[in-house]
Amino acid sequence: MSKVCTENDPVFLRINYEVLGNAWQHLHGHVRARYSWEVEEFRVGPVYLYGDERTKEEYALGPAHSPLRAQLAAALFSITADAYRNDESSG
Repeated sequence: MSKVCTENDPVFLRINYEVLGNAWQHLHGHVRARYSWEVEEFRVGPVYLYGDERTKEEYALGPAHSPLRAQLAAALFSITADAYRNDESSG
């Protein structure tokens, strides 16, 4: 994710990982890219601090995000393919 985000936005800063399990009976996770252009008070904390701002229609996933989603999917496929290929060869 870091590689893809850096290639698409040179001010990419880091990844926030959040794994939750309190409300549902299974773990689920969020992986969020963070950028240096974010307002400092929000950038240093969890994404939910943005409040209603983060759920505005103008920020919703749509066709404009398709190339980024494809790049992320390809990167994840590559990583997991290597992991499973290495696992099979060692067994």
